[in-house]
Amino acid sequence: MKASGRGYTTADLHGLPEGRRWELIEGSLTVSPTGTIDHNAVASWIALAVEKSVPEDYVVGTNQSSRLTTTTSRGPM
Repeated sequence: MKASGRGYTTADLHGLPEGRRWELIEGSLTVSPTGTIDHNAVASWIALAVEKSVPEDYVVGTNQSSRLTTTTSRGPM
């Protein structure tokens, strides 16, 4: 896949093969390392605390990405 003149976009990001933790930062693709066991434990504790405090029909997760602009998306893909 070749980037446009302004770099990669979130549309390009979603077209990439699964299996890596891609992030898009200002049009540049990067591969993020996986979280450490400590990081994952803290994320689970926070998710559990939030889950206990939201209505029953809400879903709480810890592995979502955030699209900030058309050329920046942070988090695992």
